[in-house]
Amino acid sequence: MSNNAKQVLKLDHCPVPVALASLPASETLRLPSDPGILAMTDFQTLGPATINASRTIDDALRDMMFRGVRALLVSGDASDIAGLITSYDIQGERPLQFLQKTDHPTDIKARGDIHVRDIMTPISELRVLTMDNLLSLA
Repeated sequence: MSNNAKQVLKLDHCPVPVALASLPASETLRLPSDPGILAMTDFQTLGPATINASRTIDDALRDMMFRGVRALLVSGDASDIAGLITSYDIQGERPLQFLQKTDHPTDIKARGDIHVRDIMTPISELRVLTMDNLLSLA
């Protein structure tokens, strides 16, 4: 295939449930040095940045700034991943939209009362790029 040809990456629904796990160092994948691979974070060498769903969105934003990231995986019960929250989610319209809903808990009266679980993107709504799909393009 010529260098000018466009290749389409297929995004799939994220399988549920998703749990954090690590492979032994002996099972580390050897990936090509393709720019797409270089832009990814290998969670085998650098653990994923996570936050519990019950923490506030202000806590999440502070954690992001401290870690130098713009997104956190949201942990639910045990080691399951419940969703994803980004700095855009927190600093954008989602907190205000949540407060304007009439069906949110009555103890949530201001932005500081909003929890990560209230505005995160649930794992079932995320689209993922599988390694098989990515490596088939290499």
